[in-house]
Amino acid sequence: MNKWQKSILSLTIAVGMLSAGAPAAAAAQPAAAPKPSVHIYIDGNHQEEVLFYQSRSYIPLTAFEDKNRVKYGYDAKSGTIVIWRTVSGTKIQLKPGSKQAVVNGKKVSLDLPVLTIKGRTFVPLQFLTRFLGAELEYGERSNEVILRTTNGQNNYNLLRVGHLADARSVAVGLPLVYENGQLVSKAEGTLVTYTFPEGEALRYIVEHKGLKQYVVIGRDGIARVKWQKDTFSTNELGTPPADFGPSYYYSFDVREPDKITYGSVSSSVSGQKNDMETYYVGEDNFKTGLIFEKIPKEERKDGIADE
Repeated sequence: MNKWQKSILSLTIAVGMLSAGAPAAAAAQPAAAPKPSVHIYIDGNHQEEVLFYQSRSYIPLTAFEDKNRVKYGYDAKSGTIVIWRTVSGTKIQLKPGSKQAVVNGKKVSLDLPVLTIKGRTFVPLQFLTRFLGAELEYGERSNEVILRTTNGQNNYNLLRVGHLADARSVAVGLPLVYENGQLVSKAEGTLVTYTFPEGEALRYIVEHKGLKQYVVIGRDGIARVKWQKDTFSTNELGTPPADFGPSYYYSFDVREPDKITYGSVSSSVSGQKNDMETYYVGEDNFKTGLIFEKIPKEERKDGIADE
């Protein structure tokens, strides 16, 4: 139930169209080096396609998906990539291999060229911050770069200082980063349960199909899986967390994901679940991903402080 949904424009079509005009432009460009050791995340998604050119990191343009704010297209006649920022009304035109962009009809110089590699359009990170409104910061580790779309930054702010239920909703919508490999359950099951320590949103245990995963969200907004256990086998990765003590959970059936039950439990390890209430998620909340309701008398205790 990831809250970041696909752009309303079909990026697949746009990228496919780019490939038709790519070979000539790509042939004229210097070769880009393979992926460097830097790790780049956009709204928590780890970017697998990273190129290194003139000491700068490049990523695919369409990896930057800002819901309802950025759209991509391609003008086959002129061989031009077209970007629309829908809120500001800005139109940006690019040509592969060029160090120049056209922004609302005016030519603007770029520090580095746009690259096309095997039909994919790549841009340096600074292009995203300069023209598309990306927020950039460095991660908790020295080789990590964090980029956020406007929507992603809004969600990050909810993680930092938002109300507990909203922060939890954002937390479970983040893509998971597996630090020790990934276990895959072969069991059947439709019930999903998220268990949070009382008053907290930045760490939780999720259980589905007998597979438990302990997730911790750092100050960089990355959701890292620290522990996994298949309760139907002896398979286990990572170190299990200490007992949360008093906790609260949200459960739903994947066949009816808008019907959610929340309750309390005295221990995250062996406590007896106590269902408190069942509710239906409204259509607007379901679309935005803010699916969890506030649990009575529970107040937030954690958060991400400013540097």
